Amino acid sequence: MGRGIELVEVVAAKAGNGDQAGSKTAPHTSIQCLGDDHNGINSPHATSFPNANGPDLEDCHEKKQGGKVGWKPGVPECLFMTCICILVMMDAFNAMVVIPLVPDLANSLGQPLENALWINTSYFLANAASQTISSMLAEVFGHGPVLLSAVVLATIGTGVCGGSLNLAGLIAGRSLQGTGGGGILAASFLIISNLIPKYHQLEFSNYVFRAQVTGSILGAILGGLFGDYATTIWLFYSSFVFCALGMLVVPFAVDLRGCGQGKTGYICKLRRTDWLGTLLILLGVGCLLIGISWGGTRFSWDAAATLVPICVGISLLLVLVVYERFWTVHPFFSSAMFKSLSTTMIHISGFIHGIIISSHLHFLPLYLTFVKYLPHALTGLGLVAIVALALPFLILLQKLRFLSHQPNLNPWILRLGWTLATISTGCLIILDFHTPTPAWIILFLICGLSHALLTPSFIRCMFTRPFDPDSDSDSDSDTDPVPKGYSKRKIPPVLLHSILRTWGMCIAIPISGTIMLNQLFWDVERRFPFPGEISYLVEFGALMPGGERDDYVDGFRVLWPVCTGVAALGAVLGGVWGRVR
Repeated sequence: MGRGIELVEVVAAKAGNGDQAGSKTAPHTSIQCLGDDHNGINSPHATSFPNANGPDLEDCHEKKQGGKVGWKPGVPECLFMTCICILVMMDAFNAMVVIPLVPDLANSLGQPLENALWINTSYFLANAASQTISSMLAEVFGHGPVLLSAVVLATIGTGVCGGSLNLAGLIAGRSLQGTGGGGILAASFLIISNLIPKYHQLEFSNYVFRAQVTGSILGAILGGLFGDYATTIWLFYSSFVFCALGMLVVPFAVDLRGCGQGKTGYICKLRRTDWLGTLLILLGVGCLLIGISWGGTRFSWDAAATLVPICVGISLLLVLVVYERFWTVHPFFSSAMFKSLSTTMIHISGFIHGIIISSHLHFLPLYLTFVKYLPHALTGLGLVAIVALALPFLILLQKLRFLSHQPNLNPWILRLGWTLATISTGCLIILDFHTPTPAWIILFLICGLSHALLTPSFIRCMFTRPFDPDSDSDSDSDTDPVPKGYSKRKIPPVLLHSILRTWGMCIAIPISGTIMLNQLFWDVERRFPFPGEISYLVEFGALMPGGERDDYVDGFRVLWPVCTGVAALGAVLGGVWGRVR
């Protein structure tokens, strides 16, 4: 049959007492769920059959031919899920805890704001690249060693951040933290993909994203509290709690013995890994973002220091496209991952979602700091308003059977989320010094509601049939041939979504910062002999005469229309063209 389930008439006969199967034996009808093996469907959420009647879908999948009846997670599954949730929570905590204090860090380090924004840009850059590298290393050495190595790197990075005395040391430590966090995310999704039955993978991936949101909430709250009632060093040392818990649980939760294939096997697999492609995208994006972040702030746009990194970055990305398309025999981003227009549009939409959520998370707190003059604790609570709503929505969409068993409902939730994201981002243009507290809180909550709708919707999209890497394998072999002796790399769609969204979060910080700061510099450069001086004078109420808040408002009012246009593009791609059929 096509999609969904297939009804099969089965005649049952008693075999123990010698009765003959005939007219006295009443036939009964059973439902065999051939979705996973026949259609390559990951879960019942992938099916789209509004007129299907009969037993519950969950019971159907539990009775599927050759599958485990009534599979339930045991002690090993609970152990590694506990371990994964702790470590993913640490990654989200590390990413969020610094945000309320970026202006303070710029001031204490004596650095321009555009340089201080690299504290988190470097984190997401290393995180995105590490997710790619770690997923390839997991194929060589196994999930356990990669996960343990990621925890060790995150711990070392935390120590480097805590002991750093300048911006360079802090960025180095944040890069190590991001590398560890990316390895944790990659290993987590790969473990779920390989060890959990397909029907339950959506549920277990949902737990990972819940832990991510929980870590973000903790980071926002504690980051603000540390800024007001402690020293900035606790932004990093507080992460040691997660590191210690992770190091304690990892040896009991995952297999640390690796693949056990000998030196020759390791060398052969390492040679097949797409190292050059990963290096090209890391260097290309890094150079491009460095040039953009310097343009119009540290250097003029026509200066060589701005143009050279931008040109080098674009050149490396073009080389990457040619290399991945024509040269490498084992590309990480194979054409099978973008097998249709629908899947491609959804993946691009997820990338754009990363841009929007990162712009909200990093620049709405700057509005609270520079325009409203709020303390760090209240700035952290403003961040909570943006991220916290995703947690109950992740739980509700998983627990409520009406929502979890209505696959046709998910595209409408996705469209609603993008509509709210576009409208709320456009409405941010009204924010200024005179905006009352209830008004900006409501706007922050609407932004958070849009992300709360989009996050679970994208997760559910990743477990539908068009995104299943195991489906349509015959057709894939024609468009994505693999040389003899090589096996196709099967990246879980949810991991690919995480990688693309992290890249979006990475590039949003310097680009949005450049848009805002360029407008700000044009407005206030007449007041300062050196334009770069404006970037780290963050206490403008004391250092500048009245009226400069309006300059910041002008900068934000240039940024938010650009973000609104990007959100509208994501709405078109994800909500209209990217319909999952």
